[in-house]
Amino acid sequence: MKTNRLITSIILSLFLVGAVSVSAATGRRMTLILPLNLDVDDPAVIEMAKFAIAEHNKRSNGKNLKLAYILSCMGFAYAIYSLELLANDGAITNKYLAQLLQTTPMYELQSFELAPFLS
Repeated sequence: MKTNRLITSIILSLFLVGAVSVSAATGRRMTLILPLNLDVDDPAVIEMAKFAIAEHNKRSNGKNLKLAYILSCMGFAYAIYSLELLANDGAITNKYLAQLLQTTPMYELQSFELAPFLS
């Protein structure tokens, strides 16, 4: 886990240095929007996770996943959300990644896929 954070920090640092270099070279101001780490206990995040699972269940005939736990939720510009969650089908619990786009007043599920468990 610490290795992943270190790699993420290095990549972010390189991106910021590149953004400043491009901004300085072009003479234009650059707005950098970083993702926001949202509280997994926030009712809005819980609603998004439940929506993602319900929509996935509708699209995959026969699946009946239930939310077990929300690991993380990141909010990006233009109302895009990325969720890491645990869901089970009654027997097995798996980790999933869901991408949502917020549309007024609901959400649109962009993707929902099985994710590997990494320690």
